[in-house]
Amino acid sequence: MTDIKEDSIVKCAFCRKDVKVTSIIEHEGETAYNLACFHRNTFCPTCSQMAKDDSDTIREVVRLCETCDAVSEEA
Repeated sequence: MTDIKEDSIVKCAFCRKDVKVTSIIEHEGETAYNLACFHRNTFCPTCSQMAKDDSDTIREVVRLCETCDAVSEEA
């Protein structure tokens, strides 16, 4: 479990900036963090870092961790 709260400073998984958490939401047991940079992240419990929310809709959270869920870009 993480102790990230509103106004906490985290490193955004998208833009890699240190930014403030503006709000926290939960969908189907997954927590998402809305950040001041206007990106939405989630938390990877495996590596304890912020991960991208790769969902197509605002009503779900799909974790995509660049460390743990690395996808080969080779075709």
